[in-house]
Amino acid sequence: MEFWLSKEGEKDGPILDFELRSRIRAGEVEKDQKVWYSDLDEWTPIGDVELFANEFTPQVVTDENVGEYLEKLEQEDHQTVTPPPVPAELHLWRRFGGRWFDYLVYLMIFFLLVLGLDLDLLALWENPYFAFVFILPWLFLETVALHYWGTTPGKWLVGLKVRGPEGNKLSPGASFLRTMRVMILGMGFGQVFLREVCHLVALWFAVKKRIVMWDTAAGIRLVRTPDSTPRWTAFGLGLLLALLVNAGSMFTLSYENMSPQEREEFHRDLDQALAPLQEMQSR
Repeated sequence: MEFWLSKEGEKDGPILDFELRSRIRAGEVEKDQKVWYSDLDEWTPIGDVELFANEFTPQVVTDENVGEYLEKLEQEDHQTVTPPPVPAELHLWRRFGGRWFDYLVYLMIFFLLVLGLDLDLLALWENPYFAFVFILPWLFLETVALHYWGTTPGKWLVGLKVRGPEGNKLSPGASFLRTMRVMILGMGFGQVFLREVCHLVALWFAVKKRIVMWDTAAGIRLVRTPDSTPRWTAFGLGLLLALLVNAGSMFTLSYENMSPQEREEFHRDLDQALAPLQEMQSR
């Protein structure tokens, strides 16, 4: 009989019974490491598999049980079978960080273009069709990035690559469908409140069901790459810059939407808040 082990997210096998037992006895296989063979429906901790349980709790062979012991050893057959895919690692926090890095940087670039072109930000924001038009370039850019590079800027910085069922980069069609599924199921098309609800639903499915709604059904998985200090540094600095620019832009939007009386009250409150600092400087 042939067995497969799950090792660091990859399948290790086929391995014959005697070889697997030798690995266990040599301490190369832990009790909670997952194994699969043709009689199992899913990947299972090897310590829970009856065939190997005694290897972790050695069985004492006596005159009474020697026949049963030998019968177990003779149950091997060498049929060729294909194991199911190794359960994918979800990398939830890296996904979340990479996704929001991409989104906030995209939003920052948009705000800078609006300010640079001297467009009416308030009029754009109040347009009911704005959210859908705003997201169209994102759909194109992420589709291209996934197809050609297998990642996005945010995912690259946190050490993730998007791969198909066979470990390949996604085709243009698969890249576009994944981008659309993420934008609808995970980001709620960027709509406030709907976006947060989508986040919570997606997190519940991932934690409770081990399902990522836009990846699992299509066999898509995210693969870790080695961590890099320069990349994590760039991630932190880029995220900080995007947050500052976006906060400033949102403040500008709020300020433009104030009535003259509200602006006067705002300046009065600001002067009061800064008064202690001004007194310190005058001394």
